[in-house]
Amino acid sequence: KLGGPPPPPTEELDELLADDWFFGGYSFDGEPRRLSRNFPNDLEFEVPTEPRSGNILRDAGDYRLLLHREPWGAVLVIGYSKSSFAEGVWGRQFGVVVSSIAVLAVATALGWFLIGCSLRPIQAIRDAAAKVGAGELGSRISEDSQRDDEIGELSENLNQMFSRFEAMFERQKRFTSEASHELRTPISVIL
Repeated sequence: KLGGPPPPPTEELDELLADDWFFGGYSFDGEPRRLSRNFPNDLEFEVPTEPRSGNILRDAGDYRLLLHREPWGAVLVIGYSKSSFAEGVWGRQFGVVVSSIAVLAVATALGWFLIGCSLRPIQAIRDAAAKVGAGELGSRISEDSQRDDEIGELSENLNQMFSRFEAMFERQKRFTSEASHELRTPISVIL
């Protein structure tokens, strides 16, 4: 079993690892040579005799370890606490979920606003057509709905058509009025 009191920490190596990770270097006889500042004092583990060199993954209680064994017997241990790693993962997952919900809410609001802005001229066209259909022949699509695109061209064409309808109905009304006057006069002479 390897373990024991740690020697003084090595600051240069401590700076290379994240806070959740630790490392330790052991001599061939199992004595700690270099340990990171956050190396756990309660960590005990066994280094298998086979293979004589290479990497070995091990669980040691709450810790996950990578043991690198040199051919002459020295062992480098790199590890992390599974519980602190899980807490970090859950914290990041929570952050991703909250961020995703916020982005989705902003995208939905922005989409709602942009769709509303793009459909406003269509609503003005629909309202004007409904008024003309109800008999208000003087109704037109408002000028603020006019744009320099297909919707603007449609609005302009509909306004011209509404003007022609109004002029046609005025001519028809005038013709009917004149025709009824002309027909009344001969009938009154006969009677």
